[in-house]
Amino acid sequence: MMQSQDAIDLGRDALLFAFQLGGPILLVVLGGSLLIGLLQSMTQLQDSALSFIPKIAVVLVILALGLPWLGSSMVY
Repeated sequence: MMQSQDAIDLGRDALLFAFQLGGPILLVVLGGSLLIGLLQSMTQLQDSALSFIPKIAVVLVILALGLPWLGSSMVY
């Protein structure tokens, strides 16, 4: 039977693990979004595809580069 402290510890560990895995990806996307927004405001190009497509490309590149680390973190 699981004690209430065990459930709290399990939930806390799950949240920390999710932040550990998702945090770097979200930070890179945030930086890319800021850069794209800055470029769009400087050039006054406000097309939604110009902001969406590079973000998807950045996420795919980060996932491709970080997949071995993500996989080893999840298996451990």
